[in-house]
Amino acid sequence: MPSPNAIIDVSLTITDAPPGQGQTSDRKYDYTFNPDRVHVTEGNTQIVYRLSGKHHDRFQMTDLFTTDARSQFSGVEVIENGNAIRVLHANTVKQLTVVLVVVTDRDKQQNIGLDPQVTNDPTP
Repeated sequence: MPSPNAIIDVSLTITDAPPGQGQTSDRKYDYTFNPDRVHVTEGNTQIVYRLSGKHHDRFQMTDLFTTDARSQFSGVEVIENGNAIRVLHANTVKQLTVVLVVVTDRDKQQNIGLDPQVTNDPTP
């Protein structure tokens, strides 16, 4: 991965949700991204999603998917033994990109799809 111009660190906290009240599609988990929306303003920005919170050892990041039709994302890499995932954002075209971070619950052997927002605004 080329050297980034900027790095945006995003912490991800996941917890079990009360029955039927979670944010995931199966209503089993609550999660928060901090910041909740990543806004990229520099070219070649590295975004790092990192597990945090008291249950972070129970989860493992496994992949990242995106609707990026304009080739803004590259080099998706799971790092830190699954505690983080990073991607390089080119930031050459203004867009809202749908992102899906895939996390595995090691205790339940279940994959969870989490959807942070990513926007970007290249400098002229």
